Amino acid sequence: MSYFALRVVEQVMGKDETLVKKQWGAKVRTLSGGHVFMTVMVPADCAVGYWKLSILTNFKEDTSKIQTFSVDQGAYVLFNPWVKEDIVYLENEKDLKEYVLNDMGKIYCGTDKRLRSRAWNYGQFEDGVLEAAVQLLDNSRLDASARGNAIKVVRTISAVVNAPDDNGLLEGNWSGNYEGGTPPTQWQGSVQILTEWLKTGVPVRYGQCWVFSGVTTTVLRALGIPGRSVTNFASAHDTNANITIDYHYSETYEKLEDMDVDSIWNFHVWNECWMDRPDLPAGHGGWQAIDATPQETSEGVYRAGPCSVAAIRKGEVGFQYDAPFIFAEVNADIVHWMCESENSLVKLEVDCKGIGKHISTKAPGPMQFGDADRLDITANYKAPDMSAEERACVMNAILSGHSSSRAAYDMPTKDLLFELVERDDVFIGKPFTLTLKMINSSTEKRTVDAVMHLETTFYTGVRAEKVKTAKHSVVVPPKGEAECSISCSPDEYLDLIVDQAAFQVSAIGTVKETKQIFCLNDDFRVRAPDVVVKSEGSYKVGKPFKIDCKFINPLARVLRKCVFIVEAPGLEKPHEISCSNVEANGEANMTYTCTPKTPGKKTILVSFSSKELSDADGHLNIDIKAAH
Repeated sequence: MSYFALRVVEQVMGKDETLVKKQWGAKVRTLSGGHVFMTVMVPADCAVGYWKLSILTNFKEDTSKIQTFSVDQGAYVLFNPWVKEDIVYLENEKDLKEYVLNDMGKIYCGTDKRLRSRAWNYGQFEDGVLEAAVQLLDNSRLDASARGNAIKVVRTISAVVNAPDDNGLLEGNWSGNYEGGTPPTQWQGSVQILTEWLKTGVPVRYGQCWVFSGVTTTVLRALGIPGRSVTNFASAHDTNANITIDYHYSETYEKLEDMDVDSIWNFHVWNECWMDRPDLPAGHGGWQAIDATPQETSEGVYRAGPCSVAAIRKGEVGFQYDAPFIFAEVNADIVHWMCESENSLVKLEVDCKGIGKHISTKAPGPMQFGDADRLDITANYKAPDMSAEERACVMNAILSGHSSSRAAYDMPTKDLLFELVERDDVFIGKPFTLTLKMINSSTEKRTVDAVMHLETTFYTGVRAEKVKTAKHSVVVPPKGEAECSISCSPDEYLDLIVDQAAFQVSAIGTVKETKQIFCLNDDFRVRAPDVVVKSEGSYKVGKPFKIDCKFINPLARVLRKCVFIVEAPGLEKPHEISCSNVEANGEANMTYTCTPKTPGKKTILVSFSSKELSDADGHLNIDIKAAH
């Protein structure tokens, strides 16, 4: 444990004197024989961290005789969201219970068409976690005198949780090659990551956005700051800071990927923390967005926020910190351009509804299966897409952010509507078909030439492999509809998929009669089946019980290097159990014995991974009774 350089010296008051609530102070509470009991007042803006206490005494008759008594054990000073004077004060008791005290939660992932959750063990009360959180601050560039300022502390947290420029907690890896570390999909909680870093002092390998967010939630809650993980589906990564996502095409509608610096992630997970913002105009306190995933630098460091969610809602991108980038993540427009020459761009299409969908966090209350405990907070970030309010906010951001994409906002009238149809839930190893639907609002026929591309992608939107292309010429009757599609078999895609089995389908083309041009993109994933976790009987502290876990292989091929991972806060530390190869369409079964240490409601997390398939998980809620 290192110590930060702050020192406070206070005269101890008598029993009848009154401590001032917002100031340091100490007073005698009671005297009993040779014992003196004192109360110490810690101000709400005290620097958070590990403090040591010493008491200096002298005789009234001889003040030169000073004795020093050092308290062996130090004390952690944290933010206090129950105290009105603290900048992180949160009045709602249900929110306090969920976003400060709950050590278990959910993080959402998948795509905007197929949301799924993964249970996450935040474990902020586990041994070593608070020590690691404070050590992260001790190692940071934040001056000790600023550690009572929650705004600066959370900005620092968003920097030290990642590793690129400060040798922080967690190293990111989106390559698909995780040799020398743990694949991001295998983490089920923050405790193992924090305690490993505390032990070694070396960045833990590896994380992706939900792992960075899960650990950030743990650090926030451990330090007394209300915090939660937030997932944005169809999340924009605006690399060039012009508040639009720009795609470029040749005159023959081929993608010019070398020109595309922006991307759209299937989902992206960041954090919100609750605090007042005295540095901003009134009305901008409450939930603040911070992001520890190392995407872009802010003031020379990989970090983002805190940014007022209220400011994002209004398109006010001039307020600190990093508002243009975060606004674009949830509300950028997608602009498609045709390159007629090296210096000539012609706007093809502007999609005003493709970014920022189903922004989700776990609702206060007990863990539930499925979507029942998902809280949709999209309305906190943006007005409904295409509403007058939402368009005004986008234009406010475009104009005040001096965007280079202002020329894109001359919108022609179109009489043919194009839509990529949602797919049913598709399991990995099954065939699927993607459909382009065309609706003609005119009284004349329309002839459409369309090209559909199917690619596998990383969840960040970066293309992994091209799967196939389909070209169509379709006649859409007056006031009628028509469809075309692209189909894919398991043999065509299984060897091309990467982490999380994500795909992108795009459709681009022209209407012969009107010269209308259309461009659409959509993402989706094929998912692994859930791990089934069951247990029977009663649960008591100190009484062992068994859990039975089952995973069914959905592939027509053998799964190798198979492993189950079991984890539960206050019940079981992460434990890997290897199992034999799983035959094609076969079952993997595992029985595990747990011995509860503490009473209360607990959640057991179980995941399954193999060389050929990963990202399968399940959980079981149990209620452990005290021993009698």
